[in-house]
Amino acid sequence: YNGTRKMIELLSLYQNPKFLALVLDSLHILAFNNSEVKLVIQTSGGPRELVRIMRSTNYKKLIWTCVRLMKVLSVCGENKRMLVENGAMQALSALLE
Repeated sequence: YNGTRKMIELLSLYQNPKFLALVLDSLHILAFNNSEVKLVIQTSGGPRELVRIMRSTNYKKLIWTCVRLMKVLSVCGENKRMLVENGAMQALSALLE
């Protein structure tokens, strides 16, 4: 799970939207049907980073991969709570306008 933690760390270190989309897509694959990875993402600050990315980009593929990962993470109650607390609903709503 150290690799998952490192991937979450990369989200805050890099600004290249194509690279971030690749990292988020990889996290999506790891988290799909794996509750342990979802918890590692949550404890590593993943929900906060997802919301930050959603608010700071216009790159559609990055937004799409971010939403896909949010969908997978929201199955876990703790991740859902963290996403809501960090403003995911407002970030998603702003994209619909």
